[in-house]
Amino acid sequence: MIASSFLFVALAVAGQNGAKASLDAAKLVGVWEVATGTQPPPGSTLELSADGKFKATVKGQNISFVGTYKLADGELVLTPPGVGMMVKELTKDKLVVSGSSTVEYKRRGPITRAEQNAQMPVGGFGINIQSKSNRTVTRTGTNSGRWTVVNGDLGGYTVELPGQPNGRESESGGGVTAATISYQSQSVEYIVTTLQGPTAIPDEQTKFAIEQSRKRMLEKYGQNVEILADKPVKLGKLEGLEFDASLDRSGVGPTKAKGRMFASDKTIYMLLAIARAKNAEVPTADASHFLTSLKIGGVASESMAKGGTSARTSPLTKAGTRRPETNAMRTFGQEVDPDGDVEIKPDGKNLLIMIPGTAHVLAPERDKMNAPRVVSPVRGNFVVTVRVDGTFNPRAPSTVKGLSPRQTGGLILWKDAKNYLVFQRRVSVGDEEKMANQAVLEELVGGKKGVTHRQPAGTEGPLYLRVERKGSRISADFSHDGQTWKDLKPVDTTWAEGTIQVGVVGVNTSPGPHSVSFEDYSLKAK
Repeated sequence: MIASSFLFVALAVAGQNGAKASLDAAKLVGVWEVATGTQPPPGSTLELSADGKFKATVKGQNISFVGTYKLADGELVLTPPGVGMMVKELTKDKLVVSGSSTVEYKRRGPITRAEQNAQMPVGGFGINIQSKSNRTVTRTGTNSGRWTVVNGDLGGYTVELPGQPNGRESESGGGVTAATISYQSQSVEYIVTTLQGPTAIPDEQTKFAIEQSRKRMLEKYGQNVEILADKPVKLGKLEGLEFDASLDRSGVGPTKAKGRMFASDKTIYMLLAIARAKNAEVPTADASHFLTSLKIGGVASESMAKGGTSARTSPLTKAGTRRPETNAMRTFGQEVDPDGDVEIKPDGKNLLIMIPGTAHVLAPERDKMNAPRVVSPVRGNFVVTVRVDGTFNPRAPSTVKGLSPRQTGGLILWKDAKNYLVFQRRVSVGDEEKMANQAVLEELVGGKKGVTHRQPAGTEGPLYLRVERKGSRISADFSHDGQTWKDLKPVDTTWAEGTIQVGVVGVNTSPGPHSVSFEDYSLKAK
């Protein structure tokens, strides 16, 4: 029932002026099939159970979505993703809803209790949802409580939390991706959610989209939501909303929350600080630090730019505390060390990444995404260049099954964990222990392998790498002396638009340690 346009906030925007119908919620229960409409196509089904669960299936596609639903003020709300459609008509055999288009359903039959139990697990949505969900939730240990700069892959942002994130959640389907990073202290839960859809939000509908998203987000964390106060805020040129709210949290009771929201192109950014104790307030100073630390594409909020607490991205130690900023780290950006076992050391204007002799790769097909990198958000056209040197001496056996022993260092353009490109100097061990020195460009698109280009790099030794983005086209070339360049075939992307993370990355699948040096790094707008 949910095609791409139905999954984004634009769905609620499109239906905002729909007339409210007098509705009997009991009539919703059953199996509905699309009779007329294009999104979703005829034959798609929507199953609504008596206990508030839904399952939606798109005709002609092996895609289904599950979650919960409710009917309120003439609006049918599906969660996730937390969007709604105005109900125009509801009878025993007919359901008409208005979102980005008007869709008419006909009743196909009731839902049995056995079908509810078998087909409608609560929570998440995914591909082949009965056998495998693409919703992931990860919990890790808490951190020291120091403010820590954290990179958000979806939407290209940085934000400060009182420690390393101890909660991560992501879900996707129908062209929409949502990602949440959170940190729970003893008194406050800090939450950052980005929601990215397939189409841009029209400027004239930004305010409504933000308000609708705020409503859905707060309802995800509690009931009886009440907005106590709100005011407009800015993040560079972006218009946003800051608010205070109260809500009842399950197992806690009534409590308070503070938040900020912004919309940019296809993405909505939502920051929320919720008190964890009954009737508790969110500490004003901590909430202000968190809410004003958001940076999108290197731009801080207006209050930050006017002299508030600095939200500048700073390098971190493994414990999450700040390392004194150096010219090198200002040049390269924010370090990402998923396993926390890599040494990343500035050396003047250069950077050294020392990787132990364990698997550190970007290999989604093997569920391994722990390669260390140092990146910064970039928007628009640019050219980035680096000289890659270091100790490249891989040996067998490989630490990753199915991959040759290899040690690499190079450039990375990162949109999110499913869309990125790496251009690297790779030294690998092949058959008969022969060493291969190559310049390799690899792309991941929608979680699947995209373009791959390889060129022999000739003699061993340092290699210059250069990548240029012009719109959606990416060009890459390499050189031994920084003067004479050999180019690879350009890549026409579908994902490298808007803000992306750009920087350097290292990989090691050898049982021996790997040290890669990045020198003469240059990132310039074009």
